[in-house]
Amino acid sequence: MLELTGVKHIEPLHYAYIAGYVDGEGCVTIGSNKCTVVCVITNTYPYTLNEIKSMFGGRTKLCKRTKIKWRNTYRFSIYGKDACAMLVKLIPFLKEKQPQAKLAIEFYNSTDRKKKDRLIKQIKQLKHINH
Repeated sequence: MLELTGVKHIEPLHYAYIAGYVDGEGCVTIGSNKCTVVCVITNTYPYTLNEIKSMFGGRTKLCKRTKIKWRNTYRFSIYGKDACAMLVKLIPFLKEKQPQAKLAIEFYNSTDRKKKDRLIKQIKQLKHINH
């Protein structure tokens, strides 16, 4: 079982709120190196992302606007074991990203390269579903 290290007790309501952020503004995927689980949330409001960082680890980054009429965005990202530990806590509350989160955790726990390749394909397919 993946556990968060150094994290204080978090109320289920907070997990549900963060899961909403992941569902609406987030991405659960496998990194371009095909070796690590990645969870990213992008938003124009840095305070919530910094709060998520304080709960789970990871990092936040300012992404400067590329067009004058756009606002700056902020990106929270977390990788590998820490990403999986966070996703384990959020799975009961995730809606849209729950299948991707489950596959990402399965990917992390697998040592079989063929299985990992299959899981990567499944995650990519889930990103292209029209609702």
